[in-house]
Amino acid sequence: MNDNATTIEPTSDGGYITVGSTFSNNGDVTGAHGQSDAWVVKLDAAGAVEWQRALGGSMFDDGRAVLECPDGGFLIAGGTSSNDGDVSGNHGGGDGWVVKLNAAGEVDWQRTYGGTEADVIFDLTETPEGDFMLACDTRSSDGDVTESFGSSDYWIVRISPMGDILWQGTFGGNDIDVPLSIETTSDGGFVVCGYSYSTNGDVSGNHGEGDYWVIKLDSVGELQWQCAAGGSLYDVAYDVIETVDGGFMVSGLGSSLDGDVTDHIGSDDLWVVKLESNGEIEWTRSYGGSQNDVGRAVLRIAADGYMIVGYTNSTDGDILGNNGGYDGWCARIDLTGDIVWKSSFGGPGNEYFADVNITTNGGYVLAGISGLPTGGDVTANNGGADLWAIKLGPDPTFIATDQMGQGFSMYPNPCTDRVVVKWISSDPPVRIQLSDTRGAIAREWLTTGSMAEGSSGPFDLSGLLPGSYYLIVTSGTRRSALPVVKL
Repeated sequence: MNDNATTIEPTSDGGYITVGSTFSNNGDVTGAHGQSDAWVVKLDAAGAVEWQRALGGSMFDDGRAVLECPDGGFLIAGGTSSNDGDVSGNHGGGDGWVVKLNAAGEVDWQRTYGGTEADVIFDLTETPEGDFMLACDTRSSDGDVTESFGSSDYWIVRISPMGDILWQGTFGGNDIDVPLSIETTSDGGFVVCGYSYSTNGDVSGNHGEGDYWVIKLDSVGELQWQCAAGGSLYDVAYDVIETVDGGFMVSGLGSSLDGDVTDHIGSDDLWVVKLESNGEIEWTRSYGGSQNDVGRAVLRIAADGYMIVGYTNSTDGDILGNNGGYDGWCARIDLTGDIVWKSSFGGPGNEYFADVNITTNGGYVLAGISGLPTGGDVTANNGGADLWAIKLGPDPTFIATDQMGQGFSMYPNPCTDRVVVKWISSDPPVRIQLSDTRGAIAREWLTTGSMAEGSSGPFDLSGLLPGSYYLIVTSGTRRSALPVVKL
């Protein structure tokens, strides 16, 4: 049957956790409950399955996002229309659904969120305090949902580590507004992206059928600014991250030929929008060929660029080496959006990338869907569409030094529980932040020092999960990000 992955994350044991959905109950899938299940697969460092769990009830259930918890377990978020099996407390229609698994994949607890209409969670992120933020699409105006603007809204919910709602906020207008990605920002707030058809309420500046819609919230969920970006046709933002300069990078699908879209290439393009810290558009770029190209995820690579991934059925323009049908496509771009390198992966059928993350050796792990027939990069298939994960080797363009030339370095790297920052410039750093590869701030320190060469630290990293991080060093107007691996 059909199985897929929507996200993949490195785990503290050197392996990976991926989440999606499955319609199967054979092959690698065991324990399925109904028409579709959320499917969680734990992989070891070599990509072999350690364990898998099909989660759900007798109706349609899916998984959209996953995070590793401090206790070694996992938090899974998605949607459910069931009210049996692993699911209880459904409010009606479809609910947003969160499941806490232990390190062995067994259910610790589960919670449903929503009202009597259709609700689903598309993404989640962790806060510096250890709570979690949910990006939900809601069509309800009752149950857990205390405010509604129209057809569907952004519903942003903060929950405790045990799943209790701490606060919530609804954002949108009287038409369709759907949030697809949420990230914690360095100021303690949150940035959310998706798409909007509204032209009123919280939404202003909409250009046409559907626009990228990005909102910035403060730490208590108050709206600070919003940005509608696009043209007169359908444009949808799938992913957003904070950039080293305090702005934001948004990736998705652009079908418009006008408005904010200035370099449209083909039918649908992978469209990237760079925003300033106040939500103003700094620049936009289109990538792809003459056919359909879609951006699903964007990853920050230290201070000198980004990785964008998605899928394409083009064979020209920016696309080289298409294997047939749709291929997964990824590109390394620099700070201004120029392509550093690009590559397609797939077989004669249809393959899609939905997510990307960095590995401890400076490579990448990607996840999505592969189809029939096999061939090319697809070496096996269990029937229909399969969950597909691939690992790429170290990026030759990844520079593990002070990419912005600001005179900072650090040691040791890799490190265990502490790291020291050294400067050779006239001004010592005044703020040092440790962020994960998605931009979420894990630690922050203010420093003092003389006006000569010296060092700050050591800075305590104990208690953090092993993996790849960035040490962001700020001194006056100078800012640099140094990649660091915690063992």
